[in-house]
Amino acid sequence: PPPHVKFFFATTEPHKIPDTIISRCQRFDLRKIPPHLIRDHLGKILKKENVDYEDKALRTIAAVAEGGMRDAESILDQLLVYCDDKIRQEDVAALLGLVPSMVVAEFSNAILAADLSNIIRLVSETIDQGWDLKQFLSTLIRHFRDLLVLSVPGSDEKLTDIPVEEAKELAELGRKFTTPRLLFILDELIAGENTIKYAISEQIALEMMLIRVAQSRGRIYIDDLITRIERMKSGLPDPAGFPESDQSTPEEYMVRETAAPRQSSIHEIWPEFLETMGENRAMLKAYLMEGDPGEIEDGTLTIFFNEEFDFHREALETPEKQSYMETLLTNKLGRPIKLKFVVRKNTGENHTQEPTPPPTAIKKKSLIRDNPIIESAIDIFDATIEEVRE
Repeated sequence: PPPHVKFFFATTEPHKIPDTIISRCQRFDLRKIPPHLIRDHLGKILKKENVDYEDKALRTIAAVAEGGMRDAESILDQLLVYCDDKIRQEDVAALLGLVPSMVVAEFSNAILAADLSNIIRLVSETIDQGWDLKQFLSTLIRHFRDLLVLSVPGSDEKLTDIPVEEAKELAELGRKFTTPRLLFILDELIAGENTIKYAISEQIALEMMLIRVAQSRGRIYIDDLITRIERMKSGLPDPAGFPESDQSTPEEYMVRETAAPRQSSIHEIWPEFLETMGENRAMLKAYLMEGDPGEIEDGTLTIFFNEEFDFHREALETPEKQSYMETLLTNKLGRPIKLKFVVRKNTGENHTQEPTPPPTAIKKKSLIRDNPIIESAIDIFDATIEEVRE
């Protein structure tokens, strides 16, 4: 070809290009354009066109464009036709079907307070307004991502492309959440994007997801508990890193485990411990139900198993499982607890404890249904337990 002709080969999968072609090319990797550069470029265009604008409107356009200058300019062209004399944030939200920032803030505060009734009301209003749910979830994810970034000590405000005053307000709100809770919320919202896409009822799927996110206030986060245990061992008071503990209200759907009254006797809290274990680790509960807790001596709780349940003892003695159970017991009893599993030999002697009465038919069904293997079989075959025989 003549010298003035240049060939441009564009691809998003350079790893599939043969080496014989790559060796004859001059390679340029094009990356996404940072939001602040997109915002500045759009501002220059509007100044040349003598069009007034709000900075927040340009920030929103840059965020939606996701690094694409062409997409940002395309949105700007539509706004110039849509708007009269000034490009406002409300105009951008209306054109793109975005949820207003005030509504996002309301959702954030409702999630913080675990206000389920307010969440259901806000979801209903979101559906009635006809806002795009995909855009809404993206906005909500970006909002909680900003909360996470700004709540980290020493974080750079430039990572969020938010004005200083607004960043300070978000940082203050972010510190009301714990870091594990913010991570959990982001995980749920990101997973919820795909769930809502294939849901029969988008409203029900969205309500369930946001209620589950709000209930994260009552979850027990292992990272938080380990921190508390380490401080208790060192004789230090609880850290100030649990900002949600003083937010509890009588109307709250779930009460934090850390706020529950402490029990001094292992036998008093044992049923509650098994119930919590069943909600989080059903298999561990099944193993523990065959054991009998003894007394706590020098911070060590001994759990006894009969010889026929030695397999259960071995299954529980892995470091990961044992650490998980010790952390949970420590939280419920308010003091460090170590676990020890012992096999009790069958001597044929009568124990001082009264014999356990035989379970009723209903109780038998309940016990069998709690077995993880039986539970999986019921789910696979869509079955029901009709009768239990010896």
